[in-house]
Order: sequence, then structure tokens, then C-alpha cells
Amino acid sequence: GGKAEKIINTKIPYLVFSDHKRYWNVFKPICDEFGKRGIDLVYWTASPDDPVLSEQYKYIKAQFIGEGNKAFAHLNMMNAGLVLSTTPGLDVYQWKRSKNVDYYVHILHMVSDPLTYRMFGLDFYDAVLLSGPYQIEQIRYLENKRNKNQKDLQVVGCTYMDSMLEKLKNHPRKTSKSKT
Repeated sequence: GGKAEKIINTKIPYLVFSDHKRYWNVFKPICDEFGKRGIDLVYWTASPDDPVLSEQYKYIKAQFIGEGNKAFAHLNMMNAGLVLSTTPGLDVYQWKRSKNVDYYVHILHMVSDPLTYRMFGLDFYDAVLLSGPYQIEQIRYLENKRNKNQKDLQVVGCTYMDSMLEKLKNHPRKTSKSKT
């Protein structure tokens, strides 16, 4: 219907894809930082009620791209410089690498072991943002076992911990001295 041609011809420098609204706590600190720096960011979501859609960002353009296969059709035809996502399984299931994307980055949304992902969950990403240095050895182990090229691995922390810290700061403190 002409939409695919429009998507392919327009290069998006930075794009976030969220497959569910529950990951807003992971992406909100990232969106806030892009906004603070005055850098344009496109945020595609597969949730019609994703909190990003009601935010009033100046530099973040949020868009509901549909659910299920409709969302994957958008992803498979996108044209972007860098795509950031928490969705594992790139190039394994419905979500295929677009020939028009320069770099795919997965952000871990856990402080636990990346070996718990389903098989090949991270294999086809170009880079992974880690929550801790202990995860480097585990990902390198998988790359060696599967004979895959090494990804760019960067320890950045766990973004939703920033969101939890903000909630804690705004939560009233108890004055009781009894132990809980």
C-alpha cells in the first residue's frame, strides 16, 4: 500500500523498539537522556497503551506500529542507523534483520544471567548493553560455543534501577525504629 516504500526511503538515526508496555521502565531513562541532550529518537511500540504514547517529549516521536505480525512487518522493512530493543530472537523467529539497518543493539533488562535467554536469543545482535561485567564472560562463552563473531559488549547498568530509585526517593520514609 505504499507504506513500505515510505519506511525504506526515510533513514531513522536512532530507533527504539518495545514489544510490550512493561518495558517502559527500561526505556524511560533512555528517552529522558535523549531528550536532555536534544537528540531525536523514534520509539516504536507494539502496545497500543504503552506509556510512551502519553508522554510529552520534544525530541522523542512515539508511534504504535501494531501488534504481532503487523509490528514485525514494520521491523523487517525499517531503515535505521541504530535500533535498540529488549526483544530477543532477532533473525530467529518473525523478526528478521532489515538490510536497511546499520546496527542492532540489545539491552538486557535484568541483572541476572544472560544464559537464561532462549537459544539464539542474542546471537544476531551487533551489540549488547549489559547490566554488569560478569555478563561479558557468559556471552563470550556462548559466542565461542556457537562459533559466532564477538559482539560489542558495553556495561551500562540496569536502566530500570534508575526508575526504581526515583520511586524510592518519592516514597515516604517510615519513622519507626522497629525492625521489619
